Amino acid sequence: MTVPIDKPTQQSKLNTFLLILSALTLIGVAIYMWSSQERQADNSSVITHNANLDPKSEPKLAQAMKSVGNSDEVMTEADKNLIQFKQALSDNLKQEFPNGMAGIVKQLSLIEVRAYVIENYHDEGISIFNEVITSVFPSWAHDILSAIATMDIYNAWLLDSMAELNTLPFLERNGQLWNKRNQLFGNNAKLIWSDELDRIAAREANMQQTIALLDAADDTEINERLVILQSALEDNYGGEIQNLLISKGMIADIFFRFGSVQRDLAAMDVQDRQAQIDNIRRDLLYDEDQIAYLADQDQIKEDNWQTGYAYMTERKAMMATLTGPQLDLELESKTELATDVNQQQALQTALSSLREKYFEQDSSTISKEEQNGFYRYTRPRIYGRN
Repeated sequence: MTVPIDKPTQQSKLNTFLLILSALTLIGVAIYMWSSQERQADNSSVITHNANLDPKSEPKLAQAMKSVGNSDEVMTEADKNLIQFKQALSDNLKQEFPNGMAGIVKQLSLIEVRAYVIENYHDEGISIFNEVITSVFPSWAHDILSAIATMDIYNAWLLDSMAELNTLPFLERNGQLWNKRNQLFGNNAKLIWSDELDRIAAREANMQQTIALLDAADDTEINERLVILQSALEDNYGGEIQNLLISKGMIADIFFRFGSVQRDLAAMDVQDRQAQIDNIRRDLLYDEDQIAYLADQDQIKEDNWQTGYAYMTERKAMMATLTGPQLDLELESKTELATDVNQQQALQTALSSLREKYFEQDSSTISKEEQNGFYRYTRPRIYGRN
Protein backbone atom coordinates (compact mmCIF):
# COMPACT_ATOMS: atom_id res chain seq x y z
CA MET A 1 0.00 0.00 0.00
CA THR A 2 1.39 3.35 -0.85
CA VAL A 3 1.59 6.01 1.89
CA PRO A 4 0.95 9.44 0.59
CA ILE A 5 3.63 12.02 1.32
CA ASP A 6 2.67 15.34 2.76
CA LYS A 7 5.10 17.55 0.83
CA PRO A 8 4.46 20.80 2.76
CA THR A 9 5.12 19.03 6.11
CA GLN A 10 8.37 17.46 4.84
CA GLN A 11 9.59 20.78 3.53
CA SER A 12 8.87 22.44 6.85
CA LYS A 13 10.93 19.83 8.76
CA LEU A 14 13.85 20.27 6.31
CA ASN A 15 13.86 24.04 6.76
CA THR A 16 13.94 23.69 10.54
CA PHE A 17 16.92 21.26 10.36
CA LEU A 18 18.88 23.66 8.14
CA LEU A 19 18.26 26.59 10.51
CA ILE A 20 19.53 24.57 13.48
CA LEU A 21 22.65 23.45 11.53
CA SER A 22 23.44 27.04 10.50
CA ALA A 23 23.11 28.26 14.08
CA LEU A 24 25.47 25.56 15.37
CA THR A 25 28.01 26.41 12.66
CA LEU A 26 27.97 30.13 13.57
CA ILE A 27 28.41 29.31 17.26
CA GLY A 28 31.40 27.06 16.44
CA VAL A 29 33.05 29.76 14.31
CA ALA A 30 32.55 32.34 17.06
CA ILE A 31 34.12 30.06 19.70
CA TYR A 32 37.15 29.36 17.44
CA MET A 33 37.72 33.05 16.74
CA TRP A 34 37.48 33.94 20.42
CA SER A 35 39.96 31.17 21.32
CA SER A 36 42.43 32.35 18.62
CA GLN A 37 42.27 35.91 19.90
CA GLU A 38 43.00 34.73 23.44
CA ARG A 39 46.07 32.78 22.27
CA GLN A 40 47.31 35.75 20.25
CA ALA A 41 46.88 38.02 23.23
CA ASP A 42 48.87 35.60 25.41
CA ASN A 43 51.67 35.41 22.83
CA SER A 44 51.70 39.15 22.50
CA SER A 45 52.05 39.45 26.24
CA VAL A 46 55.01 37.06 26.24
CA ILE A 47 56.67 38.88 23.37
CA THR A 48 56.13 42.21 25.05
CA HIS A 49 57.56 40.89 28.31
CA ASN A 50 60.62 39.45 26.59
CA ALA A 51 61.18 42.65 24.68
CA ASN A 52 61.37 44.51 27.96
CA LEU A 53 64.29 42.34 29.10
CA ASP A 54 67.62 44.08 28.51
CA PRO A 55 69.97 41.41 27.10
CA LYS A 56 72.87 43.35 28.58
CA SER A 57 71.49 42.62 32.04
CA GLU A 58 72.22 38.95 31.58
CA PRO A 59 75.79 37.70 32.19
CA LYS A 60 77.76 37.38 29.00
CA LEU A 61 78.35 33.70 29.60
CA ALA A 62 74.59 33.07 29.98
CA GLN A 63 73.93 34.88 26.71
CA ALA A 64 76.65 32.87 25.04
CA MET A 65 75.17 29.61 26.27
CA LYS A 66 71.75 30.63 24.85
CA SER A 67 73.38 31.24 21.51
CA VAL A 68 74.77 27.73 21.59
CA GLY A 69 71.31 26.30 22.18
CA ASN A 70 69.54 28.41 19.55
CA SER A 71 72.18 28.71 16.83
CA ASP A 72 73.83 25.35 16.42
CA GLU A 73 73.82 25.80 12.70
CA VAL A 74 76.07 28.91 12.86
CA MET A 75 78.33 27.98 15.80
CA THR A 76 81.55 26.11 15.07
CA GLU A 77 82.57 23.21 17.24
CA ALA A 78 85.48 25.25 18.58
CA ASP A 79 83.15 28.10 19.53
CA LYS A 80 80.82 25.75 21.37
CA ASN A 81 83.74 24.12 23.19
CA LEU A 82 85.02 27.55 24.22
CA ILE A 83 81.62 28.59 25.59
CA GLN A 84 81.36 25.34 27.51
CA PHE A 85 84.91 25.78 28.84
CA LYS A 86 84.09 29.28 30.11
CA GLN A 87 80.88 28.09 31.72
CA ALA A 88 82.57 25.16 33.44
CA LEU A 89 85.37 27.41 34.68
CA SER A 90 82.85 29.94 35.96
CA ASP A 91 80.90 27.26 37.80
CA ASN A 92 84.07 25.90 39.40
CA LEU A 93 85.19 29.35 40.55
CA LYS A 94 81.77 30.11 42.05
CA GLN A 95 81.84 26.79 43.88
CA GLU A 96 85.42 27.23 45.13
CA PHE A 97 85.00 30.87 46.17
CA PRO A 98 81.34 31.22 47.22
CA ASN A 99 82.12 34.18 49.47
CA GLY A 100 83.89 36.26 46.82
CA MET A 101 87.52 37.29 46.38
CA ALA A 102 88.26 39.84 49.08
CA GLY A 103 91.94 39.84 50.10
CA ILE A 104 95.04 40.01 47.93
CA VAL A 105 96.38 36.59 48.92
CA LYS A 106 93.20 34.92 47.71
CA GLN A 107 93.21 37.07 44.57
CA LEU A 108 96.77 36.08 43.70
CA SER A 109 95.86 32.41 44.04
CA LEU A 110 94.08 32.83 40.69
CA ILE A 111 97.47 33.06 38.95
CA GLU A 112 97.37 29.27 38.80
CA VAL A 113 93.93 29.43 37.19
CA ARG A 114 95.28 31.85 34.58
CA ALA A 115 98.16 29.45 33.86
CA TYR A 116 95.63 26.66 33.32
CA VAL A 117 93.57 28.78 30.90
CA ILE A 118 96.69 29.83 28.97
CA GLU A 119 97.80 26.21 28.76
CA ASN A 120 94.52 25.37 27.05
CA TYR A 121 94.03 28.46 24.88
CA HIS A 122 97.56 29.92 24.49
CA ASP A 123 97.44 33.40 22.94
CA GLU A 124 93.74 33.81 23.75
CA GLY A 125 94.19 32.55 27.30
CA ILE A 126 94.69 35.88 29.05
CA SER A 127 91.66 37.52 27.44
CA ILE A 128 89.51 34.44 28.24
CA PHE A 129 90.70 34.47 31.85
CA ASN A 130 89.97 38.21 32.17
CA GLU A 131 86.48 37.73 30.74
CA VAL A 132 85.61 34.90 33.11
CA ILE A 133 86.96 36.75 36.16
CA THR A 134 84.98 39.87 35.23
CA SER A 135 81.82 37.81 34.79
CA VAL A 136 82.15 35.70 37.96
CA PHE A 137 83.60 38.34 40.31
CA PRO A 138 82.39 41.71 39.00
CA SER A 139 82.92 43.45 42.35
CA TRP A 140 86.50 42.22 42.71
CA ALA A 141 87.61 41.88 39.07
CA HIS A 142 89.60 45.13 39.00
CA ASP A 143 91.47 44.26 42.20
CA ILE A 144 92.15 40.68 41.04
CA LEU A 145 93.56 41.63 37.64
CA SER A 146 95.55 44.53 39.11
CA ALA A 147 97.12 42.29 41.77
CA ILE A 148 98.09 39.64 39.20
CA ALA A 149 99.56 42.27 36.83
CA THR A 150 101.63 43.67 39.69
CA MET A 151 102.93 40.21 40.54
CA ASP A 152 103.93 39.77 36.88
CA ILE A 153 105.98 42.97 37.16
CA TYR A 154 107.66 41.69 40.31
CA ASN A 155 108.52 38.30 38.78
CA ALA A 156 109.94 39.94 35.65
CA TRP A 157 112.08 42.27 37.78
CA LEU A 158 113.28 39.35 39.88
CA LEU A 159 114.46 37.33 36.89
CA ASP A 160 116.05 40.34 35.23
CA SER A 161 117.92 41.25 38.43
CA MET A 162 118.88 37.74 39.46
CA ALA A 163 122.45 37.82 38.16
CA GLU A 164 123.12 41.16 39.85
CA LEU A 165 121.41 40.14 43.10
CA ASN A 166 123.56 37.05 43.22
CA THR A 167 126.68 39.19 43.65
CA LEU A 168 125.31 40.92 46.77
CA PRO A 169 125.69 39.83 50.40
CA PHE A 170 122.63 38.05 51.77
CA LEU A 171 121.32 40.92 53.89
CA GLU A 172 121.68 43.45 51.06
CA ARG A 173 120.11 41.07 48.56
CA ASN A 174 117.20 40.35 50.89
CA GLY A 175 116.78 44.06 51.51
CA GLN A 176 116.51 44.78 47.79
CA LEU A 177 113.91 42.06 47.40
CA TRP A 178 111.73 43.48 50.15
CA ASN A 179 112.22 47.02 48.93
CA LYS A 180 110.80 45.97 45.56
CA ARG A 181 107.95 44.05 47.15
CA ASN A 182 107.02 46.97 49.37
CA GLN A 183 107.30 49.36 46.43
CA LEU A 184 104.85 47.29 44.37
CA PHE A 185 102.48 45.95 47.03
CA GLY A 186 102.86 48.26 50.02
CA ASN A 187 101.53 46.80 53.27
CA ASN A 188 100.18 43.79 51.36
CA ALA A 189 103.72 42.52 50.75
CA LYS A 190 103.94 40.85 54.15
CA LEU A 191 100.55 39.21 53.63
CA ILE A 192 101.52 37.90 50.20
CA TRP A 193 104.81 36.36 51.27
CA SER A 194 103.93 35.29 54.83
CA ASP A 195 102.83 31.72 54.05
CA GLU A 196 105.13 31.21 51.06
CA LEU A 197 108.28 32.84 52.39
CA ASP A 198 110.18 29.60 52.89
CA ARG A 199 109.26 28.26 49.45
CA ILE A 200 110.12 31.51 47.69
CA ALA A 201 113.38 31.87 49.60
CA ALA A 202 114.32 28.31 48.64
CA ARG A 203 113.46 28.95 44.99
CA GLU A 204 115.52 32.13 44.87
CA ALA A 205 118.41 30.49 46.71
CA ASN A 206 118.38 27.57 44.27
CA MET A 207 118.47 29.89 41.25
CA GLN A 208 121.19 32.07 42.73
CA GLN A 209 123.30 29.04 43.51
CA THR A 210 122.80 27.71 39.97
CA ILE A 211 123.73 31.07 38.45
CA ALA A 212 126.85 31.33 40.61
CA LEU A 213 127.96 27.85 39.53
CA LEU A 214 127.28 28.49 35.83
CA ASP A 215 129.03 31.86 35.94
CA ALA A 216 132.28 30.09 36.87
CA ALA A 217 131.70 26.82 34.98
CA ASP A 218 134.55 27.16 32.47
CA ASP A 219 134.95 23.39 32.32
CA THR A 220 131.34 22.91 31.17
CA GLU A 221 130.33 23.07 27.51
CA ILE A 222 128.40 26.20 26.58
CA ASN A 223 125.34 24.26 25.37
CA GLU A 224 125.35 22.18 28.53
CA ARG A 225 125.28 25.37 30.61
CA LEU A 226 122.14 26.45 28.76
CA VAL A 227 120.49 23.10 29.47
CA ILE A 228 121.33 23.42 33.17
CA LEU A 229 119.92 26.97 33.30
CA GLN A 230 116.72 25.94 31.54
CA SER A 231 116.29 22.95 33.86
CA ALA A 232 116.77 25.13 36.94
CA LEU A 233 114.26 27.67 35.66
CA GLU A 234 111.80 24.91 34.84
CA ASP A 235 112.16 23.39 38.32
CA ASN A 236 111.65 26.73 40.06
CA TYR A 237 109.36 28.63 37.68
CA GLY A 238 107.91 25.82 35.55
CA GLY A 239 104.32 26.99 35.03
CA GLU A 240 105.34 30.57 34.41
CA ILE A 241 107.89 29.61 31.76
CA GLN A 242 105.40 27.32 29.99
CA ASN A 243 102.98 30.21 29.65
CA LEU A 244 105.63 32.68 28.50
CA LEU A 245 105.35 34.80 31.64
CA ILE A 246 109.13 34.41 31.63
CA SER A 247 110.21 35.37 28.13
CA LYS A 248 112.94 33.66 26.16
CA GLY A 249 114.57 37.07 25.83
CA MET A 250 114.87 37.28 29.60
CA ILE A 251 116.45 33.82 29.77
CA ALA A 252 118.87 34.75 26.99
CA ASP A 253 119.79 37.92 28.85
CA ILE A 254 120.64 35.94 32.00
CA PHE A 255 122.60 33.35 30.04
CA PHE A 256 124.72 35.81 28.08
CA ARG A 257 125.76 37.52 31.33
CA PHE A 258 127.56 34.45 32.60
CA GLY A 259 131.31 35.08 32.76
CA SER A 260 131.99 31.54 31.55
CA VAL A 261 129.80 32.10 28.49
CA GLN A 262 131.46 35.41 27.65
CA ARG A 263 134.93 33.92 28.00
CA ASP A 264 134.01 31.15 25.58
CA LEU A 265 132.48 33.56 23.06
CA ALA A 266 135.40 36.00 23.30
CA ALA A 267 137.81 33.19 22.42
CA MET A 268 136.01 32.49 19.11
CA ASP A 269 136.44 34.25 15.79
CA VAL A 270 133.57 36.40 14.53
CA GLN A 271 131.91 33.72 12.37
CA ASP A 272 132.10 30.94 14.95
CA ARG A 273 130.89 33.27 17.68
CA GLN A 274 127.84 34.32 15.67
CA ALA A 275 127.04 30.71 14.81
CA GLN A 276 127.20 29.83 18.51
CA ILE A 277 124.96 32.75 19.48
CA ASP A 278 122.46 31.75 16.77
CA ASN A 279 122.39 28.19 18.14
CA ILE A 280 121.78 29.44 21.68
CA ARG A 281 118.80 31.47 20.48
CA ARG A 282 117.56 28.49 18.49
CA ASP A 283 117.71 26.31 21.61
CA LEU A 284 115.65 28.99 23.36
CA LEU A 285 112.97 28.55 20.66
CA TYR A 286 113.51 31.78 18.74
CA ASP A 287 112.10 31.36 15.24
CA GLU A 288 114.40 31.65 12.24
CA ASP A 289 113.22 35.14 11.28
CA GLN A 290 114.02 36.39 14.78
CA ILE A 291 117.41 34.69 14.71
CA ALA A 292 118.25 36.29 11.35
CA TYR A 293 117.14 39.74 12.53
CA LEU A 294 119.13 39.51 15.77
CA ALA A 295 122.18 38.26 13.85
CA ASP A 296 122.01 41.41 11.69
CA GLN A 297 121.84 43.50 14.86
CA ASP A 298 124.82 41.62 16.27
CA GLN A 299 126.81 42.44 13.14
CA ILE A 300 125.99 46.13 13.49
CA LYS A 301 127.11 46.03 17.12
CA GLU A 302 130.30 44.17 16.13
CA ASP A 303 131.13 46.84 13.54
CA ASN A 304 130.48 49.58 16.12
CA TRP A 305 132.75 47.93 18.67
CA GLN A 306 135.56 47.48 16.17
CA THR A 307 135.24 51.14 15.22
CA GLY A 308 135.26 52.08 18.89
CA TYR A 309 138.33 49.99 19.63
CA ALA A 310 140.21 51.61 16.75
CA TYR A 311 139.15 55.05 17.96
CA MET A 312 140.28 54.39 21.52
CA THR A 313 143.67 53.11 20.34
CA GLU A 314 144.29 56.19 18.21
CA ARG A 315 142.91 58.47 20.92
CA LYS A 316 145.30 57.05 23.49
CA ALA A 317 148.26 57.61 21.15
CA MET A 318 147.11 61.16 20.44
CA MET A 319 146.76 61.94 24.14
CA ALA A 320 150.30 60.72 24.75
CA THR A 321 151.63 62.86 21.91
CA LEU A 322 149.81 66.11 22.58
CA THR A 323 150.16 66.07 26.36
CA GLY A 324 153.06 65.25 28.58
CA PRO A 325 153.89 62.16 30.61
CA GLN A 326 153.46 64.25 33.74
CA LEU A 327 149.68 64.58 33.15
CA ASP A 328 146.97 62.29 34.45
CA LEU A 329 145.78 60.48 31.35
CA GLU A 330 143.26 58.15 33.01
CA LEU A 331 140.11 57.93 30.88
CA GLU A 332 137.92 58.22 33.95
CA SER A 333 139.01 61.83 34.65
CA LYS A 334 136.29 64.32 33.69
CA THR A 335 138.65 66.88 32.21
CA GLU A 336 141.58 66.58 29.88
CA LEU A 337 144.33 68.91 31.00
CA ALA A 338 147.16 70.27 28.86
CA THR A 339 150.32 72.06 29.88
CA ASP A 340 149.05 75.37 28.54
CA VAL A 341 146.05 76.88 26.79
CA ASN A 342 147.49 76.43 23.30
CA GLN A 343 148.28 72.80 23.93
CA GLN A 344 144.78 72.20 25.35
CA GLN A 345 143.18 73.88 22.34
CA ALA A 346 145.27 71.81 19.96
CA LEU A 347 144.31 68.65 21.82
CA GLN A 348 140.61 69.43 21.73
CA THR A 349 140.74 70.25 18.03
CA ALA A 350 142.58 67.00 17.30
CA LEU A 351 140.13 64.96 19.38
CA SER A 352 137.18 66.59 17.64
CA SER A 353 138.64 65.68 14.23
CA LEU A 354 139.34 62.15 15.43
CA ARG A 355 135.74 61.67 16.63
CA GLU A 356 134.37 62.93 13.33
CA LYS A 357 136.68 60.56 11.49
CA TYR A 358 135.34 57.51 13.32
CA PHE A 359 131.78 58.43 14.27
CA GLU A 360 130.67 61.08 11.75
CA GLN A 361 127.18 62.30 12.76
CA ASP A 362 127.49 60.59 16.16
CA SER A 363 130.69 62.45 17.03
CA SER A 364 128.85 65.11 19.05
CA THR A 365 127.22 62.41 21.17
CA ILE A 366 130.58 60.77 21.84
CA SER A 367 132.04 64.20 22.75
CA LYS A 368 129.29 64.86 25.32
CA GLU A 369 129.77 61.41 26.83
CA GLU A 370 133.49 62.01 27.22
CA GLN A 371 132.90 65.40 28.80
CA ASN A 372 130.85 63.58 31.45
CA GLY A 373 133.57 61.00 31.97
CA PHE A 374 131.81 58.16 30.12
CA TYR A 375 133.80 56.21 27.54
CA ARG A 376 131.45 53.67 25.98
CA TYR A 377 134.19 51.54 24.44
CA THR A 378 135.95 50.91 27.74
CA ARG A 379 132.87 49.25 29.26
CA PRO A 380 132.65 45.43 29.17
CA ARG A 381 131.67 43.83 25.89
CA ILE A 382 128.86 41.32 26.41
CA TYR A 383 128.42 39.21 23.28
CA GLY A 384 124.78 38.53 22.46
CA ARG A 385 123.65 41.66 24.33
CA ASN A 386 125.55 44.86 23.49
